[in-house]
Amino acid sequence: MIKTLFFDLGNVLIDFDHKLMWKQMAKACDAPIDHLKDVIIGSHLWKRYEVGALTKEDFLEELDSLLEKPLNKEKFLLAASDIFFENKQMIELLKRLHKMPFEIFLISNTCDIHFEHIKKKFPIFDMFNGLILSFEVSMRKPSIDIFSYALAKTSSKPAECLFIDDLIEHIDAASSLGIKTHHFRNIENLEDDMKKMGIVL
Repeated sequence: MIKTLFFDLGNVLIDFDHKLMWKQMAKACDAPIDHLKDVIIGSHLWKRYEVGALTKEDFLEELDSLLEKPLNKEKFLLAASDIFFENKQMIELLKRLHKMPFEIFLISNTCDIHFEHIKKKFPIFDMFNGLILSFEVSMRKPSIDIFSYALAKTSSKPAECLFIDDLIEHIDAASSLGIKTHHFRNIENLEDDMKKMGIVL
């Protein structure tokens, strides 16, 4: 019997557009997209930021230095964050599940720039028993450590937990600990899988 639900955030509960993010950030930085990707990804700047190794201020200062040109920080923050869209069907499902006797946790690779924006735009976080955010716990999916950390937050056994995520490498990591998983594609497939696991919606 499933007692605990672990949800991913991006492209599960809330949709986002990576292409739009890079386009907007490149415009805000007045830099070609490929160069900006080299700077942010090649230097592992974003990964370090997502695990809390850098504060927002550290991230912006280092980016400014790597770009070798003045960065309009306010414009960049908006460009990086204004990329999220509500998945109405999934939010409605979350509301239904919240009324049922489940523990519900969020496990998300994110940074404070994104999470601050999402919290203001989507008032859904009071429906969770806990938020496991990479920048707060200094771990990212698909590390086994973040799933072990999540399991320690609940009294449920791994086989009593269901993890829902859109990336297969995250699914594989959770499965290796005995957590039941659903590789998210759409709400119809998720609801079908939930019914097979005995979750009556």
